[in-house]
Amino acid sequence: MNCEEALMLKMAELDGERNDISIEAVDAHVLDCESCRSDLEGLFAVNETFDRNIRVKHEINAWPAVQQVIATQRREVGWRTFAVLGLALVTFKVVTLSMENDPGWLIGLVPVFLAAVLFAVMKENPFKVNADLLLENNHG
Repeated sequence: MNCEEALMLKMAELDGERNDISIEAVDAHVLDCESCRSDLEGLFAVNETFDRNIRVKHEINAWPAVQQVIATQRREVGWRTFAVLGLALVTFKVVTLSMENDPGWLIGLVPVFLAAVLFAVMKENPFKVNADLLLENNHG
């Protein structure tokens, strides 16, 4: 039995694992080998350190306090604010691009503009999934 095998078997024994080689043979090797004894002493010291330093579990629910702070700081910002800001940014970008490029590319923006106007007129999200519609599998 070499030192590596002896150390592995001793660590397995300390972890509660059983193996085919007798514990007495491993202990005899460790008693005869100074290197294995010093390595095991180091491992024991590490185990002791871990055993002494047990992680403290904190079970604090901070979410109610966070919700309260959010509720007090919440300001209602309507969709119109974002719409005006978005329209201003898009207008700025279109104007700067039209100055730098041939104005023919503006024709490509017509479908996008018409879709945006249609969505604004409908005032409904066309991509919203209707939760009331259930699949036949869910009925039963």
